[in-house]
Amino acid sequence: MPGTPRLGLLRDPDFGRLSAATALGQLGDRVLFLALPLVAIEALHADEFQVGALAATTTAGSLLVGLPAGAWVDRVRKRPVMISTDLVRAFVLTTVPLAWWAGLLTIWWVYTVALVHGILTVFFDVAYTSCLPRLVGRGNLVEGNAKLSAVRSVTSIGGPAVAGPAAGLVGAPRRCW
Repeated sequence: MPGTPRLGLLRDPDFGRLSAATALGQLGDRVLFLALPLVAIEALHADEFQVGALAATTTAGSLLVGLPAGAWVDRVRKRPVMISTDLVRAFVLTTVPLAWWAGLLTIWWVYTVALVHGILTVFFDVAYTSCLPRLVGRGNLVEGNAKLSAVRSVTSIGGPAVAGPAAGLVGAPRRCW
């Protein structure tokens, strides 16, 4: 009885792209969860309450739009939702250094970025979860979920491991000028 090839679904170009996008997106999210509070602390001198509120704001999107997002995403094509939410999340994140550079960065700006990013992440995650069965088929769903879960686990550990040294290398915004 021949065994399943080691790469399995990774040989499928569409699944390979989804895996790579998952790794990159998850790595970005993990870096964000460390970097955004560091920006608040270093550049804005945020206190403990403000940093705690920022942490809560990053996950508030699930509470605010979780159910409506699921109902809406269920009725539309998943790939455009995933692409557009990723692009808008990237744009929203770029407003932080731009606002700092323009002298407009406030804790409320950072809260807004965290909330918008969190809401968009909910839409992305719902589309992402529901596109996998259609992409790989029911017969490969266990393998697909296992491979994507492994990617998410590695980036959950690797993201902060990359973000910490990167923050030390780049430095806080106020030290750059």
